[in-house]
Amino acid sequence: MNSLNLNELPMFDRQESSGPSEPLGVIFNPLHPGHYLKQAYMEPLEITVTELAKKLGVSVASVSRLVSAKSELSYEMAIRLSKVFERTPEGWMNIQMLYGLNEAKLNLKLP
Repeated sequence: MNSLNLNELPMFDRQESSGPSEPLGVIFNPLHPGHYLKQAYMEPLEITVTELAKKLGVSVASVSRLVSAKSELSYEMAIRLSKVFERTPEGWMNIQMLYGLNEAKLNLKLP
């Protein structure tokens, strides 16, 4: 099994403010929580979707939808993930919140 260093995989890009309209520490391009799960945990630890589904007590389809970014991370799944990996449910939900907020900003058309 490969060693895991979460500091090597950022969940997002941090960039400095480009002017007064952008606050410092704005987060750009946050990863979908499923992509983060796959890149930070599943690939380094060589865990398959089937193996993870079994550890989480959920269907293979639900894990597959999450890691392919076809579904959002639910509160229940965040709790399940926190039991399998050393990350709090709040940490998992923060990834979802950052991703969802970024998507809303990109898609919102204001008059």
